[in-house]
Amino acid sequence: MDYDDTLIRSRITGLSHIARRNSTSDTSTGGTSHDYVPIIVMTVIVVAIVLVLLILAQYTKVLDRKKPANGFDDPESAQNAGKIEKLNQKAPTQSFKSWKEKSEEATGSVKQSTTHVVCAICLETLQEDDTIRLLSCAHIFHSLCLAKWFLKRHNTCPLCKACFMSSSEKSSIPLQIPERTHTR
Repeated sequence: MDYDDTLIRSRITGLSHIARRNSTSDTSTGGTSHDYVPIIVMTVIVVAIVLVLLILAQYTKVLDRKKPANGFDDPESAQNAGKIEKLNQKAPTQSFKSWKEKSEEATGSVKQSTTHVVCAICLETLQEDDTIRLLSCAHIFHSLCLAKWFLKRHNTCPLCKACFMSSSEKSSIPLQIPERTHTR
């Protein structure tokens, strides 16, 4: 072997040694494999937050299903039943479809006002299958909306403020307070 061959071999082995050292230092000193740790941590945090929000959404749906069927949150349900009975006498429930048909028969044509009617309490458009209440002032509302309005001690129309139940009628509803037994 002459001098040139030895020099070439030493350079080749030196270069391969340097290449081997660089490739092992990348993985052992935290090169490219550790660059993904923050991304993985952030992904796990985002997924955890999304899961918590989904669980909370399901929980609130379950709570909504457990509410009483009549939709009234007031604990004095016996007293509310008496009030609702009075409301039924003054403004009985009916379907929006039947009210609309009666209105069209009375006028002989389809009124513009009966094609798009909005409940002034909840601001939703009345649909054909909705249950409504018609007040003496000729304003109509969703049955449940007006019942909730009335149970909050309102005896006037939400639109025109015409009284649909006098104070004497409202106060003639017997106050039924459930008896409480104290155990000590």
